[in-house]
Amino acid sequence: MDLKEYMQQKADDPFLSDLSEEQKEYCREVEASYVEVRAAKPVMDKRKFWAFFSGAAAVLVAAVITIAVIFAPRKPLMYFDDKIVSEHSTIEALNNDSKQFKVNLIEYTTFDFSMSYDSDSGDKLYYEINSEGFFEKSIIKIVINKNYNYSFKELGETVAKPLNGYTLNYYVEESFDSTQYTGWIKLKTETVYITCTQKPSRGNEAFFTYVQSVIQAK
Repeated sequence: MDLKEYMQQKADDPFLSDLSEEQKEYCREVEASYVEVRAAKPVMDKRKFWAFFSGAAAVLVAAVITIAVIFAPRKPLMYFDDKIVSEHSTIEALNNDSKQFKVNLIEYTTFDFSMSYDSDSGDKLYYEINSEGFFEKSIIKIVINKNYNYSFKELGETVAKPLNGYTLNYYVEESFDSTQYTGWIKLKTETVYITCTQKPSRGNEAFFTYVQSVIQAK
C-alpha cells in the first residue's frame, strides 16, 4: 500500500468524524509523517549496511597489507668495510653483547679490547681482542652480528678439536722458531676467529689450553 492509498483509507476512519477540521488535519499530518518514516527506514538500513560493510572491508584490507609488510621476507643487511668504525671497549661490554661466548682474562697476559660497528646503521658487528703473554700472542675476533660476513680464508688443512662446550676448527703453520695457529669456533649465530702465535713453539696442547682459558661457552 502506498502513501496515497493509505491516506484515502484513513479519510473514512470513524474516529475522524467526531473531530474538528483542524484536529483532523493535524491527525492526518501525524499519520503521514509516520508512514513516510516507515517507508524510508528500509532505505536507511540499507545505507547503514553498506556504510558498515565498506568500513569493515577497508579495515580488512589495511590489516592484510600490514601483515604482508611485517612478515614479508627481508634481505639481510649489507655491511661495507669502508663504513666500519672501531672504538676502544671493555671485557664487560663484550661479555654483555655476546650471547654465546664469555671471555676470561688470564695471568701474565695483557688484553686490549675494541668494538667495531657500522657507521651508517650503528649496528655492532664484532669485538676484537689483542693479547700478549710470555709464550702466546693472539688476535681474537668475536662476530656477534649474524648479518656480518667476516672475510676468513683457510690456508691450511683444517682439524676439528672438541673442547669444553664447542668445537675448535684450526690449522697450523710452522716456522723455524714459532708456530701459528689459525682457527674458528661457531655457536649458533656467533663465530670466534683466532690467530695465535707461539714463540717458541709449545705444541697443540698448549694452544688448546690457552683457547679454553680465554674463550668459554655460555
